[in-house]
Amino acid sequence: MALLELSNNPELILPAMLIIVVANLTASEIFGLQSIFRINLAQQGILTPKTLGRILNRFSVNAVLSKDFFTVDATTIRAGKGVLPEIEAQWVIIRDQENFRLLETSRFKSLFETVNADEAISTAIEEGRAMVKISLHATLNEAMELVIMRTGDIVISGCT
Repeated sequence: MALLELSNNPELILPAMLIIVVANLTASEIFGLQSIFRINLAQQGILTPKTLGRILNRFSVNAVLSKDFFTVDATTIRAGKGVLPEIEAQWVIIRDQENFRLLETSRFKSLFETVNADEAISTAIEEGRAMVKISLHATLNEAMELVIMRTGDIVISGCT
Protein backbone atom coordinates (compact mmCIF):
# COMPACT_ATOMS: atom_id res chain seq x y z
CA MET A 1 0.00 0.00 0.00
CA ALA A 2 2.85 2.36 0.80
CA LEU A 3 4.33 1.67 -2.64
CA LEU A 4 1.09 2.75 -4.30
CA GLU A 5 0.91 5.89 -2.19
CA LEU A 6 4.54 6.81 -2.89
CA SER A 7 4.58 6.09 -6.62
CA ASN A 8 0.93 6.59 -7.56
CA ASN A 9 1.47 3.73 -10.03
CA PRO A 10 -0.59 0.53 -9.48
CA GLU A 11 1.49 -1.32 -12.09
CA LEU A 12 4.40 -1.48 -9.63
CA ILE A 13 2.52 -3.54 -7.03
CA LEU A 14 2.87 -7.00 -8.65
CA PRO A 15 6.61 -6.67 -9.45
CA ALA A 16 7.23 -5.34 -5.93
CA MET A 17 5.34 -8.29 -4.43
CA LEU A 18 7.41 -10.73 -6.48
CA ILE A 19 10.65 -9.06 -5.38
CA ILE A 20 9.60 -9.25 -1.73
CA VAL A 21 8.71 -12.95 -2.01
CA VAL A 22 11.98 -13.82 -3.77
CA ALA A 23 14.00 -11.80 -1.24
CA ASN A 24 12.18 -13.44 1.66
CA LEU A 25 12.78 -16.95 0.26
CA THR A 26 16.44 -16.15 -0.44
CA ALA A 27 17.00 -14.89 3.09
CA SER A 28 15.27 -17.83 4.75
CA GLU A 29 16.28 -20.76 2.52
CA ILE A 30 19.78 -19.80 1.37
CA PHE A 31 21.05 -17.75 4.31
CA GLY A 32 18.88 -19.30 7.05
CA LEU A 33 17.69 -15.90 8.28
CA GLN A 34 14.24 -14.96 9.50
CA SER A 35 12.20 -12.61 7.37
CA ILE A 36 12.08 -8.93 8.25
CA PHE A 37 8.35 -9.34 8.87
CA ARG A 38 8.89 -12.03 11.53
CA ILE A 39 11.67 -9.97 13.11
CA ASN A 40 9.41 -6.90 13.30
CA LEU A 41 6.55 -8.93 14.80
CA ALA A 42 8.91 -10.50 17.35
CA GLN A 43 10.30 -7.08 18.31
CA GLN A 44 6.77 -5.81 18.85
CA GLY A 45 5.99 -8.89 20.97
CA ILE A 46 3.23 -10.01 18.61
CA LEU A 47 4.89 -13.18 17.34
CA THR A 48 6.70 -15.17 19.98
CA PRO A 49 7.20 -18.93 20.27
CA LYS A 50 4.42 -18.87 22.85
CA THR A 51 1.91 -17.21 20.48
CA LEU A 52 2.98 -19.47 17.63
CA GLY A 53 2.36 -22.47 19.89
CA ARG A 54 -1.10 -21.17 20.75
CA ILE A 55 -1.92 -20.76 17.06
CA LEU A 56 -0.66 -24.26 16.22
CA ASN A 57 -2.60 -25.76 19.13
CA ARG A 58 -5.85 -24.76 17.40
CA PHE A 59 -5.41 -27.20 14.51
CA SER A 60 -5.06 -30.96 14.43
CA VAL A 61 -2.74 -32.99 12.25
CA ASN A 62 -5.80 -34.54 10.60
CA ALA A 63 -6.95 -31.10 9.39
CA VAL A 64 -3.83 -30.54 7.27
CA LEU A 65 -2.63 -34.08 6.58
CA SER A 66 -2.02 -34.87 2.92
CA LYS A 67 -3.64 -38.18 2.13
CA ASP A 68 -2.15 -38.33 -1.36
CA PHE A 69 0.31 -41.20 -0.83
CA PHE A 70 0.83 -44.82 -1.87
CA THR A 71 2.48 -47.47 0.32
CA VAL A 72 5.02 -49.92 -1.15
CA ASP A 73 6.52 -52.91 0.67
CA ALA A 74 10.28 -53.03 0.05
CA THR A 75 10.65 -56.72 0.95
CA THR A 76 8.03 -57.78 -1.60
CA ILE A 77 9.64 -55.72 -4.37
CA ARG A 78 13.13 -57.05 -3.54
CA ALA A 79 11.85 -60.63 -3.66
CA GLY A 80 10.39 -59.96 -7.10
CA LYS A 81 6.89 -60.87 -5.91
CA GLY A 82 5.45 -57.41 -6.20
CA VAL A 83 4.67 -55.75 -9.48
CA LEU A 84 5.14 -52.03 -9.29
CA PRO A 85 1.72 -50.53 -10.03
CA GLU A 86 1.08 -47.25 -11.80
CA ILE A 87 1.32 -44.79 -8.93
CA GLU A 88 -0.76 -41.64 -9.20
CA ALA A 89 -0.16 -40.32 -5.67
CA GLN A 90 2.17 -37.41 -4.92
CA TRP A 91 4.17 -39.35 -2.30
CA VAL A 92 5.35 -42.94 -1.95
CA ILE A 93 5.77 -44.47 1.49
CA ILE A 94 8.34 -47.26 1.44
CA ARG A 95 7.86 -49.82 4.19
CA ASP A 96 11.08 -51.66 4.99
CA GLN A 97 10.41 -54.00 7.92
CA GLU A 98 9.55 -51.59 10.75
CA ASN A 99 10.98 -48.48 9.08
CA PHE A 100 9.06 -46.10 6.86
CA ARG A 101 10.61 -43.71 4.32
CA LEU A 102 8.91 -41.00 2.28
CA LEU A 103 9.87 -40.11 -1.29
CA GLU A 104 8.25 -38.08 -4.04
CA THR A 105 6.60 -40.29 -6.64
CA SER A 106 8.48 -38.74 -9.57
CA ARG A 107 11.84 -39.58 -7.95
CA PHE A 108 10.64 -43.06 -7.00
CA LYS A 109 9.58 -43.79 -10.60
CA SER A 110 12.82 -42.42 -12.05
CA LEU A 111 14.84 -44.83 -9.89
CA PHE A 112 13.02 -47.83 -11.35
CA GLU A 113 13.60 -46.58 -14.89
CA THR A 114 17.40 -46.48 -14.50
CA VAL A 115 18.38 -49.52 -12.40
CA ASN A 116 17.01 -52.92 -11.38
CA ALA A 117 14.32 -53.22 -8.70
CA ASP A 118 16.68 -54.23 -5.87
CA GLU A 119 19.03 -51.28 -6.44
CA ALA A 120 16.11 -48.90 -6.98
CA ILE A 121 14.41 -49.82 -3.71
CA SER A 122 17.71 -49.59 -1.80
CA THR A 123 18.39 -46.13 -3.25
CA ALA A 124 14.82 -45.06 -2.53
CA ILE A 125 15.24 -46.10 1.11
CA GLU A 126 18.54 -44.20 1.37
CA GLU A 127 17.13 -41.05 -0.24
CA GLY A 128 13.73 -41.20 1.43
CA ARG A 129 12.97 -39.06 4.42
CA ALA A 130 12.55 -40.82 7.76
CA MET A 131 9.08 -40.85 9.27
CA VAL A 132 7.69 -41.14 12.77
CA LYS A 133 4.16 -41.93 13.87
CA ILE A 134 1.89 -39.36 15.45
CA SER A 135 -1.77 -39.47 16.35
CA LEU A 136 -4.34 -37.95 14.00
CA HIS A 137 -5.70 -36.10 17.00
CA ALA A 138 -2.37 -34.45 17.86
CA THR A 139 -2.10 -30.71 17.42
CA LEU A 140 0.23 -29.07 14.94
CA ASN A 141 2.23 -27.75 17.89
CA GLU A 142 2.85 -31.33 19.09
CA ALA A 143 3.84 -32.31 15.55
CA MET A 144 6.24 -29.37 15.28
CA GLU A 145 7.86 -30.26 18.62
CA LEU A 146 8.31 -33.84 17.43
CA VAL A 147 9.88 -32.68 14.16
CA ILE A 148 12.26 -30.37 16.01
CA MET A 149 13.15 -33.13 18.47
CA ARG A 150 13.78 -35.57 15.61
CA THR A 151 15.86 -33.01 13.64
CA GLY A 152 13.62 -32.64 10.66
CA ASP A 153 12.01 -36.05 10.22
CA ILE A 154 8.64 -36.17 8.56
CA VAL A 155 5.63 -36.59 10.78
CA ILE A 156 2.84 -38.72 9.41
CA SER A 157 -0.21 -40.24 10.93
CA GLY A 158 -2.07 -43.43 10.30
CA CYS A 159 0.96 -45.32 9.00
CA THR A 160 0.67 -49.01 9.84
